[in-house]
Amino acid sequence: AAALILAVVLLRSLGVAARTVADSLLGRRGVGSGNVERLEVRRLFSAGQVLSTLATDVGSLARTDTGTAVVFDSLGRAVLSGNAGNAFAFVRYNTAGTSVLSSGVDNTVPGSGPLATALTLGTTGDVYVGGFARNAVTATSQDDFIVRRYDPSTGALVNAAATRFGTTNVDQISALVTMSDGRILAVGTSAGNFALAMYNADLTLDTTFGTLGQTTTNIGPGITADSGIAVVVQPDGEILVAGNVNTGLALARYGASGALDASFNGTGIVSISGGAVD
Repeated sequence: AAALILAVVLLRSLGVAARTVADSLLGRRGVGSGNVERLEVRRLFSAGQVLSTLATDVGSLARTDTGTAVVFDSLGRAVLSGNAGNAFAFVRYNTAGTSVLSSGVDNTVPGSGPLATALTLGTTGDVYVGGFARNAVTATSQDDFIVRRYDPSTGALVNAAATRFGTTNVDQISALVTMSDGRILAVGTSAGNFALAMYNADLTLDTTFGTLGQTTTNIGPGITADSGIAVVVQPDGEILVAGNVNTGLALARYGASGALDASFNGTGIVSISGGAVD
């Protein structure tokens, strides 16, 4: 039976103690015999070398485990999330990457074909995994935003949200970020528009943001394939979303209320022809 094994590879900068300050890259490759595959998450440094490698099977060998996001907590410990078959899953490692501190596998995600795509840690250390699933809100054959909150020590589900932006929209999360006050912002696409949903820590929608917690932006003009891919919260609380549009890539900046910030390029949006955000 095929299994995708989760592995964390930490690297040490030559002559410097192990750190977790560089960008992470996710790579997937087949190894070993048969159909067994291994996923590697590498922390990269200039002139770096491998410090340690640890592989973890978070599901059974009868299903495929796929890692899609990685973050580091305040102590430099890696947290990896993804799917174990059709379940959402996460694994927490110690700082050295030599042992698993805890893990969780959630088989209760609503809808069909759930896919975990995003990860953030709450202000208290809870693990928030985001993604999407078909028919999670109602049975209309559309994808819906999914966000799940887990206890980092036990893996137990604490809170959950399934969100739809419209009756016939395809809504998919690409990124999560934790606000300074503990709220959780989900960014992605809805009906070919940038889509943002703001949640309180307990994953109820923050109705002070946008329209009842949601906002969408058509970079346009006309029918486009706009998709928010990445998000950064600036020190002043402004929200910067990067994504793809028909003709290239775009940046959109939002204020605390969820409205576009017109002081940013006059419209709140900057479009750049060519290129793409991965």
